[in-house]
Parts: sequence; structure tokens; C-alpha cells
Amino acid sequence: MNNRISEAHLDAKLHRLNVLLDRLVDTYARAGVANVGNIHLSNAYGGRKLEVISNEGGGVHVMLDGRRRSNREMHDILSAMIVAIELKA
Repeated sequence: MNNRISEAHLDAKLHRLNVLLDRLVDTYARAGVANVGNIHLSNAYGGRKLEVISNEGGGVHVMLDGRRRSNREMHDILSAMIVAIELKA
């Protein structure tokens, strides 16, 4: 059994989260114009941060505590967020 969390797993979770929150699923509408409210991952230094686009120029607000996390940790966080939203609905 493969327990590896791939980028595709995380992308599917982010898509579901954006849909549940009625936000645009694409980070950018076109070159240089960001979709305000989109939730996405920032990847750097071997970890991932959860961010929300805050303006059309691509400015972001970092969710959680801003710490970079592994794919497994991010998968578990996104899964918990989705369950909480679905329970509230």
C-alpha cells in the first residue's frame, strides 16, 4: 500500500476546499491577475504553506501559523478543514 501524499492529493483537497467555500479554484484568472479569495499552497524550502490571495496583484495572507509543513501534515490539515466545513453545512 502506498501512503505517499502526492501533489495531486493536495490539489484535490484544495479544489474541494475552494468549492465548499464558494471561491474560485484557479489561483490566477490570467497572467498577472490573481483570483482574490483563492486558497492555495506556497511551496519552498521543502515545505508548504497555506495561503489566501488577498488582492488582484497576487498578495497573500498566510493561514495557520505560517510554518512550512510536509505533504502529510498539510493533507491532514486540509482534510480536517473540509470535514469541519461539511459538518457545519
